[in-house]
Amino acid sequence: MFKINNKIYSHLFNLFNALSKLIAIFAERNHTTLLTIHLAISMFIPSLVIKQLYTFNSLRNIEGGVQFSIKNRLSDATFAELISVKISEQQVPLDGIDFHLEDGTTVAATSINENAPLNFPLKRILLVKCRTNNLSEGKHAIEVVFKAKPFGKLTLKVDDSIQKNSD
Repeated sequence: MFKINNKIYSHLFNLFNALSKLIAIFAERNHTTLLTIHLAISMFIPSLVIKQLYTFNSLRNIEGGVQFSIKNRLSDATFAELISVKISEQQVPLDGIDFHLEDGTTVAATSINENAPLNFPLKRILLVKCRTNNLSEGKHAIEVVFKAKPFGKLTLKVDDSIQKNSD
C-alpha cells in the first residue's frame, strides 16, 4: 500500500485551503459556477488528511467519562461548531463535552458557534473530555463532526483503544 507522510498531508491540506480561498474570491464577484466549485473543494478534504488531527493512543477513561486529544497538524483554522461526537456508536450529548486548552482554559462545546468560534492555529492541542460512561478495554470507533472555517463541515473518523490500566 502507498504510504504518504505527514509533510505531504500538510502540503495537500494547504493546497486545498489556498485553492478554496482563491475560488471564494472569484465567487464573491458573482461567478455562480465558481461558487459551486468552491463549495465542492471546501467539502473535499480527504479523510486521511482529517485523521491527522487525531492524536492516536490518546483515548482514556477518566473520572466521569472519557477523553481524547486533537492536535492541529495541518493549517491554521477556526473551529466554528461541534455538531456531534460518537464513541462506539453512542452519541455523546453536546452539553457533556468540554475542550481543555493548553493554557488551562476550559471551553464548553455548546459555547462554540459561528459568532463565537475557537481559534485552532497550527500546533494547538485540544483535550476533548466527554461526560459519558467509561469504555471497556479494546478498540472503539470515534466520530467527530464539526464545522471549521474556511473548510465547512468535516467528519473525523478514527479507531483508538482503551489500554489495560488506562483509568
